[in-house]
Amino acid sequence: MKLNNNEVLKVYTGSMISAKIISERLEDHGIENFQLDENSNTSFSNNTNIPENLDVYVHRKDLLKAQEVLEETYINLLDKK
Repeated sequence: MKLNNNEVLKVYTGSMISAKIISERLEDHGIENFQLDENSNTSFSNNTNIPENLDVYVHRKDLLKAQEVLEETYINLLDKK
């Protein structure tokens, strides 16, 4: 996915582990996404330092579906507590 500020939207910011879980859930639902280190704005896959937090971005056309997946993921996490 190309980073174009008009075409992609941030849907999540959180720990690396949480961002990875969110990213995998989005991919499971066919939603292309990518993660960026919120401090350096570089792609995590190209960053040699482990970031404190990651941002997860999706294409604008997938925003509503991504929000549904995030809500479902959050509810599932709450149910497991």
